[in-house]
Amino acid sequence: MNYTDIKQEILEAWDEMDGHIEDWIDQASDSALPTYHSDIIEQWKRMPSEYSDRWQEISDGNGQTITGLMTMDLYFYLSDQYREAYAKIQEEKEEQEND
Repeated sequence: MNYTDIKQEILEAWDEMDGHIEDWIDQASDSALPTYHSDIIEQWKRMPSEYSDRWQEISDGNGQTITGLMTMDLYFYLSDQYREAYAKIQEEKEEQEND
C-alpha cells in the first residue's frame, strides 16, 4: 500500500470517521498489514529506515519472531502514513471551504 492508496482510502471513508479518526487509523493500519512472511519482508525492506526497530517502543521482543517484529515496525510506518494523509486531506478541505 502506498501513500496514494492510503489517501484514497481515507477519502472514501471520510464520512464514517466522524470524530473517531484515531480508532479508524488504528484499524486501517492493522488491516493494511501484510500477512504472508514474504510480503512482510518485502514491505519492511522498502520502509524508511527510521522505522526499523520501532517495535522496541512497545515490546521487549521476547517470544516474537523476526517477522513479528518487522510487522510491528510496519504498523508504526503505516499509522504515520495514514495520519499524514489525513492531515493533508483535512488541510485541502479547509482550503476549499475558504475559497
